[in-house]
Amino acid sequence: MTHDDCEHSLFLLQTELARRGIKADLDTRPAFPRLRVHSDLETMPDVAEFENSVVAACFGHDLWFAWPWAEPIARVTDLSTAADEIAHALCTDDDEPDGTG
Repeated sequence: MTHDDCEHSLFLLQTELARRGIKADLDTRPAFPRLRVHSDLETMPDVAEFENSVVAACFGHDLWFAWPWAEPIARVTDLSTAADEIAHALCTDDDEPDGTG
């Protein structure tokens, strides 16, 4: 997997999150690209950028979306599951775009 593969996968996830009303910024400046997801949780108002970032990383032979502490979220081919997991982790019940919170 190349740097460009990771960046493209994160861009697709950014688009999926935007469809759900969740803002995220693609940051390509560090050594590896990451998606900084914005959270409105009162318990996380000043959350460190590290805590709300998503990266694309290899686990075995597959590329996955993962939290930066190497906890897999979902395969990059499963954008819907990844977006659901991120929304669940970073949105309050009232903030979840689908209202299922």
